[in-house]
Amino acid sequence: MTKAFFGCAVATALAAFAAPSAAFAQDSYNREVVIENAGNSAIYFIYFSHSDDDHWGDDRLGEEEVVEAGATRLFDFNDGSGECVFDVQATFENGETVELYEVNVCGVSTLDANEQRMWIEE
Repeated sequence: MTKAFFGCAVATALAAFAAPSAAFAQDSYNREVVIENAGNSAIYFIYFSHSDDDHWGDDRLGEEEVVEAGATRLFDFNDGSGECVFDVQATFENGETVELYEVNVCGVSTLDANEQRMWIEE
């Protein structure tokens, strides 16, 4: 009976310490950003990565999806890291590629892109 009580007390103490750290790992920032295709051709590839990362990672549209001219697509930049600053790249059907660096996705709701540039919608 003493071992059971001790085990229960240890489990309760560990849960009390673990719960706050889980709460601190979460924040209330919205990392969802709309990318609007303001160009004349479809966007075939969209990449984003932390600004301090040297690699773009995987295409966020996948093999089947494109963002047609004039269309929008919502992206969730929340990767569990707590990071807010990302670099974004879009490649169009005609091969033109545009990039925008150090985008604070915790404070931006829409990015526009055409074949010449990408910008934060004001």
